[in-house]
Amino acid sequence: HKLKYGLANLPVYVGRKLGNPPPQICLSGIGIKLNHAVFLYDENRKGILLKAKDPDAREYIFINGKRLLGFEGQVLNHNDIITFGTNSIMIYSE
Repeated sequence: HKLKYGLANLPVYVGRKLGNPPPQICLSGIGIKLNHAVFLYDENRKGILLKAKDPDAREYIFINGKRLLGFEGQVLNHNDIITFGTNSIMIYSE
């Protein structure tokens, strides 16, 4: 299945359906934390930032096959491939 999510109204939260705040992108499966991640607008770098919401979620967030490092998050580029958990894959498109 292919789903499209809009990132127009930031922040957009990713997590399980009982997360707090309630996630706009609900996922389940191995590695998905209750409050997994958040998409934000980074004013300084003028781009969409993907940041782990739960410190343990960083082990289960990959961008282009590389684990998300640090707590500050990463600015996304067009066509970046994001993996949440072990089997939820998204392609970021500007």
